[in-house]
Amino acid sequence: MKLLALNCNGPKSQTKKVELHGIINLHSPDIVIGCELKLDSSVPFYSIFPDSYTIYRLDRSQHDGGVFIAAKQDLITIEETYLRATNCEIIWVSIQFSRTKKLHIGSYYRPPDSGTDPIEALDDSLTFLYSGKTTLPQVILCGVFNCGYRDCLHNGARDTDPLM
Repeated sequence: MKLLALNCNGPKSQTKKVELHGIINLHSPDIVIGCELKLDSSVPFYSIFPDSYTIYRLDRSQHDGGVFIAAKQDLITIEETYLRATNCEIIWVSIQFSRTKKLHIGSYYRPPDSGTDPIEALDDSLTFLYSGKTTLPQVILCGVFNCGYRDCLHNGARDTDPLM
């Protein structure tokens, strides 16, 4: 299975659409995991993405964020909405292959300077995924974490002590 993880940075322009299609045609990934769509529900995904994929997306606005997972239509995928966390841009999809454990794939976006809330929400989502399991699930998590040392650990505080 071939995966492609990318930051789209808003694929609305014709140039970015051509670039996205070119990357997908060149690599022919089975799964595309992306963030920073910068789309809302007024923009249909089929106008941007090849129609041979099933698209799962979580939009924020036409100017910021958003995450998606695209899977080739011959894969049996399920959006795992129970893993979605509040205060967090994350989407989960699972794939069940024969004779193996279910594979969970996540796409995550944390806006810059957003403090620790999105990281804590990601932790909640992962905790829920792992809770109650007798064996560890198979997980692939991709995204943009925008996680500078001070930004993620100290809720955006700007301390002068490098050890804080």
